[in-house]
Amino acid sequence: MSFTQDNFVKNFVKEIELSRDIKPSSLSWISLDISKIRPISDFDYHVSAGGTNVKIFKRDELIGRFEIHNLETGMELVDQICQYLPNDITSLAIALAFPLDYILTGDQIDVKIIRNVKGHNLSDILNLDLNQIFRKKLVHLQDLQIINDATSLMYEKHIKTQATAGLILGTGFNATIVYDGQIVNLEAGNFDKFDFSKTTQFIDQASDNPGQQILEKEIAGKYLFSHYNLIKEKEVFETTEEMFNEIDDLTHQLVHHQHEIIKKVMSAMELFLANENIIWAYEGTMLEYLVDRFDM
Repeated sequence: MSFTQDNFVKNFVKEIELSRDIKPSSLSWISLDISKIRPISDFDYHVSAGGTNVKIFKRDELIGRFEIHNLETGMELVDQICQYLPNDITSLAIALAFPLDYILTGDQIDVKIIRNVKGHNLSDILNLDLNQIFRKKLVHLQDLQIINDATSLMYEKHIKTQATAGLILGTGFNATIVYDGQIVNLEAGNFDKFDFSKTTQFIDQASDNPGQQILEKEIAGKYLFSHYNLIKEKEVFETTEEMFNEIDDLTHQLVHHQHEIIKKVMSAMELFLANENIIWAYEGTMLEYLVDRFDM
């Protein structure tokens, strides 16, 4: 599964440029002015909702945790989050691992999920203002911030370490940059200008969102086990942990393939930012493994 396409980096840079210039691109340019974002420490409670795991904190104390798999409705996620929060809560920050769009109205940021990803069906809340949805559930809320998890990570790392580029690789995949005083979410999992593997083609065709999130389907944790099972010609076509219970040559090939692609994404982001000395922000169990193994 060697990945040798030299055009990957060039195409990724071009797609960033197109998205920045508001032209058709597989990448996004979803930006928030840094001055409009507040640190998690400003809020009494915060929620980190990844593609699989959701964690609820009261300040730095973990007070709740649950898993989500193939959600059938968006309200299912909203209701589960609210179950862990007190009825009289007044201050809340939420970081969501879903593609979000923002509309600024004065100091208010209206937030909406724009498409389904990671096997979840959120159609009932797509393009609806998440602020209103949560305020109807938690009627005492006065202070609420909802942003994308990659944007949140990039902001927190930027104010603490001056990081200017970030990657998340866990259940899903995403990349962010700091550009002209803004945090820009590229929705990098949707990049598709590369020769993806035959197993990715199969996974994509069998998915609920064919033609979308191609790079995510190529390397993200949610799909890595499916690549393994398909190559092994196993009947089980689902995410399991069998792959890491028995580390074999194929597992190493898949992880090496992940690493090669991540390095190409990083090279493209360095080229776009014209900076070879980027301070990086990393998040996600898969990425932490790659960083540790390959000394990225």
